[in-house]
Amino acid sequence: MIIYGAAMMQAGDLNPGDARPYTVDAETLQQVVSFGNAARHGLKARFTHPNMSNDGMGSYLGRWTNFRIDGDTVRADLHIADAAYTSPQGDLGNYVLDLAEQDPEAFGVSMATRFDEQNLAQFEDLRFRESDAEKRKAMRWPMRFSGMKAGDIVDSPAATRTGLFSLSEVDLRNLPLQATTLLDAYFSDAPAAAIRERISGFLDRYLASRGDDMPEPTPADTVTTETPAAPAAHAAELSAAPAISVEHTPTEDLAAAERTRCLQIQALCNLAGVPDKFSLFVNGNFSVEAAQAALRDLSAQRGSVIQRAAEPQPDPNAKYKAEFAAHRNSITVTEEQWIRSRRIDDGLDPLQK
Repeated sequence: MIIYGAAMMQAGDLNPGDARPYTVDAETLQQVVSFGNAARHGLKARFTHPNMSNDGMGSYLGRWTNFRIDGDTVRADLHIADAAYTSPQGDLGNYVLDLAEQDPEAFGVSMATRFDEQNLAQFEDLRFRESDAEKRKAMRWPMRFSGMKAGDIVDSPAATRTGLFSLSEVDLRNLPLQATTLLDAYFSDAPAAAIRERISGFLDRYLASRGDDMPEPTPADTVTTETPAAPAAHAAELSAAPAISVEHTPTEDLAAAERTRCLQIQALCNLAGVPDKFSLFVNGNFSVEAAQAALRDLSAQRGSVIQRAAEPQPDPNAKYKAEFAAHRNSITVTEEQWIRSRRIDDGLDPLQK
């Protein structure tokens, strides 16, 4: 069975339920069409995103084909696979067909894409350099992608005018999926330690707002003041870098504080040799301390990989090659012949009869 003309993405800002400063323009739509039609057998279709309680196995629906632009919308056709009717999750095929016929507004498609991180980093750089708070708030990134993995059937997608999920309607069955979607939106590439710290900070604020007893506040954020350097710093260098305290007062200029945070995180990323991580930390609202901890962990992991790498083996014929190069003009044999002869002279190879 085929569902024709499903809306995959629409032009305009993301829905009010999504706080990211992103928008969809004509080039974004064209990229979706190009990546979608580039899939040899069609783009994978799944029933909801894989999440922390479901790895995606058993959610396969079929393939999206015939991506095209229809006004301000990208549309495609869903070819439902035979396996979708006997999925471990039930008869997903007929469920989606019935929903499309009886209540097409009840669901939509969310594209599983990979962002063009370099393009996003350039936007974030322009954004945090904007001194006018209102202008900065109004700035939007026209989304650019480096790839596209799937088109997933979800409750309410981010870029087709109905919101990412209906978070105002509490349903514990959807809680893992909703939580996973939010984490993926802001922490998809973040190290585990950084995610734990951000979530822990949120829980502290949430519990405090309920009036629960809270532990003593943690010290103010600290950040290294060293200038960016190459090559990448080791974990020990990031840990031992001179630090300054950043104290915030109720009357502090929030715009200036945000610019300071971004500049300090940028300096840390440059010092660690991973400037591409800057947009990740800024978009995720990392504190300077959280970014520093994440970069320290990343540098430690890189160091361990380097230490495990095999040592390059020396060239056993390096000496003979040097001799040949030094006397090239007076030697009448080839380099290979010279090396063979010298190895025999040194007893390394037997004399050939």
